[in-house]
Amino acid sequence: MTAAHEALGQHILVVDDDAEMRLMLRRCLEQEGYRITEAENRSDVMKCLDHDVDLITLDLKLRRDDGLSIAREIRSQSN
Repeated sequence: MTAAHEALGQHILVVDDDAEMRLMLRRCLEQEGYRITEAENRSDVMKCLDHDVDLITLDLKLRRDDGLSIAREIRSQSN
C-alpha cells in the first residue's frame, strides 16, 4: 500500500453478480489499500451511490440487469 492510497482514502465500488469475482477483486484491491464496497445488482448500486465512491468497476453482463444501462444511469445522476 502506498501512502497516496491511504491519504486519499480511495473508495471503489465493485459491481458483479458473481460472488467469487467480487471476492477476488476485493482481496486484490484491499491489498493495495483501497476501501471496497460490493454490489450485486442495480438496486445495490443505486443504494451505494449515496456514499462517496471514487471509482466503480462494473460487470457489463450482469444476469438480471444490463450493466451498460446501469453505467448510463450512474452517469446521468452524476451531472
